[in-house]
Amino acid sequence: MKKSVLGIDWGMLHKFHMYTEQNRKILIIKSESADLSVAETFIVKREWTVHSCTNLNESILIIVQEKPQFIFVSVDHSNKNIIAFIRLLLRTFPERVIVFGERPHPLTYVHFNETGCRYNIFPPVTGPAMERVLLSYYKNQLSSSPPPQLIQPGMQFNKLQKNEAWVYKGAKPKTTSDMTLSASEASEMFSVINDKPLGKIKTRATEANEKETAKASTPVQAHETPNDASKESDFGKVTLAASAVPHESLISRATQEALQKTVKQSPKLPIEQIKISSDISCIIIQSTRFSGYLIAALGDNREVDKGFMAALRQRVFSFLKENGEIINESDEPLRLTVKKVNFKNWANQKAEFLRRSVHNQEEVSIAFFPRQYIRLNFDDSLDEHMAKVKMTELKADVPVECDLYIHLAENNKYIRYTKKGSKFLSAQKERLESQGLKFMHIFKTDLPEFNKYRAQNFLNETIDHYQSMIEA
Repeated sequence: MKKSVLGIDWGMLHKFHMYTEQNRKILIIKSESADLSVAETFIVKREWTVHSCTNLNESILIIVQEKPQFIFVSVDHSNKNIIAFIRLLLRTFPERVIVFGERPHPLTYVHFNETGCRYNIFPPVTGPAMERVLLSYYKNQLSSSPPPQLIQPGMQFNKLQKNEAWVYKGAKPKTTSDMTLSASEASEMFSVINDKPLGKIKTRATEANEKETAKASTPVQAHETPNDASKESDFGKVTLAASAVPHESLISRATQEALQKTVKQSPKLPIEQIKISSDISCIIIQSTRFSGYLIAALGDNREVDKGFMAALRQRVFSFLKENGEIINESDEPLRLTVKKVNFKNWANQKAEFLRRSVHNQEEVSIAFFPRQYIRLNFDDSLDEHMAKVKMTELKADVPVECDLYIHLAENNKYIRYTKKGSKFLSAQKERLESQGLKFMHIFKTDLPEFNKYRAQNFLNETIDHYQSMIEA
């Protein structure tokens, strides 16, 4: 292996290029049935920002807004025009598209050949396989450039160049600006993926009015209005057509349709994108088959207005009921405060799905976090106005959302132990548990607030896990 005078292995320089890359964003386009969470976690730990989606329309929006450095796309995607879509990506972003297969099927390998892509990942898709193909890209970039110039006695270089022991004189890897869609390119992509789409959503209500269904099912992109699907956006004038992702879960389809019917479009620029969020809103979902939190974030950590959440909730519930679900509608939307987090990255990693659109010039994202025990199971206290909550439901050193009481059996009195907004300290919890206390008490009228408290604790735990995952 050829080495410099400083003993550096020239064959390893491509790794230096990859790990010093400024734009470390990746878009993964996969099928609805694919589970790439382990591979995505591996890549995130290596300090790449991963955007993952199944909807091809949404993938174009991500390319426009995020300008990812690489696009991984599955040849096994259920859209029947996926090969044509991949070819368009390759034509627009040569060398930056990587195709992968999700199952070891002969047709998968046929699709590899049809795309003509230089970089392929054969099933199964793993994190190390994704990293290897990225390293291959940077290695090829180096080999296509003039050879590095060795440091010779008397040559003048700065400290960084001396440590690297090489100097580039030729073409360098493409810059972030290369990952930009023109109006014509975006329009062509939309027209390909929306040509006679598969899996069109139909319910008893929508079958009665096919024309209105097509309008409601149209994916809303930046600046699109309900009455005009051809509108100026970040990438110019684009015509959209009705589309739906086949094999989506019912709750995912309900959210997609409800979101597109609820957002209010504005032709003004620019769009305020979601970045770091802590102020979010929540719809509690509990039906025959689904249980969890439907979370909404808006713009630059803005409060999602109550009218928007009420309309979204009503439309999600209506869709589910029309498709045979029995819904518990006892809870109103909740406004939650969680730890600050990059909402889209967190949701991509931890939520079952993420749906995005634009509402009044602000990006709005909806994510679903499943949870089996969504509601508090409580027993009646001796006082009919009070409810017992298990000590295990209380999280130490976290502010409570309602007053906590202890019951004194000697005189049948309820004494407030922790005031709303104060922390239930770990030392207090340990002391009460050591005394054999298994329950605290709250007013039954505070049960919605206690459900809010449980939701915040659950979501904060997923945020902690996500943060520890990317910091590992």
